[in-house]
Amino acid sequence: MSNDYFTNQQTLIPGDLARAQDVEDKADAVEAGFDLLPKPRPAGDGFAEPFHIAEATEDTHAATRGQLVTLEQQAGTHEANAQTAESGAVAARNKAEKWADEDEDVEVETGQYSSKHHAAKSAGSASSAASSATAAGNSESAAQGHANDAADSATEAQGYAASAAGMIPAGGWDVSSGNPPKPSLNGSTKSGFYRITSGSGTLNGVSVRPGDQLAYDEPNDVWFTFGPTIHVSDQEPTSGDGNDGDIWLQYKN
Repeated sequence: MSNDYFTNQQTLIPGDLARAQDVEDKADAVEAGFDLLPKPRPAGDGFAEPFHIAEATEDTHAATRGQLVTLEQQAGTHEANAQTAESGAVAARNKAEKWADEDEDVEVETGQYSSKHHAAKSAGSASSAASSATAAGNSESAAQGHANDAADSATEAQGYAASAAGMIPAGGWDVSSGNPPKPSLNGSTKSGFYRITSGSGTLNGVSVRPGDQLAYDEPNDVWFTFGPTIHVSDQEPTSGDGNDGDIWLQYKN
């Protein structure tokens, strides 16, 4: 019987006389097989020199040094990644704490403040609003009046700005009345503006709603709106439906 270490060139028959040469050949073949093995350690606990083994492919296979080095490098990479992730998590936690608890008027990032800051500002605004409501006698009609006065003041301010630009105030306009005429002064068409008092729709090709300033530019013969839309309501302001940037004057019942 032969294997990778021993080649059986001749089988001896049990009971026959064997020639010395045949026996010697067998011994030489066995010796040659042992020569293929690494040199053993004197104590018999392994080998005294390194030897090649194939890459491990099964759970029961011995791992090569190269595989162990690769695993060690991968472990080092994973450790470095974990440390980076930990540092990032700590930084994120610290920033989250700042976003939540940084003191009033202290920036978390340029121009941006914490929830605590906004809560304090909101509380101050709420306190001011409550004081104003108390001063107004908690009257809905008074609140409505103040809101209307504020709207009128804002409109008046816009009117002053428009007048400074050479535009004349043409008064209020209800969308249901249809397209307004071009503003005029002393019988001559002038640049001017209307304040939309009620209704929504399209006038002279321009989409308008209550609180808008619908203006006419006489030199260029075009209509347009200017300034923020002013809302007076007891409802919460809305956003995302074209109202962003508007002025909301809200009164409470």
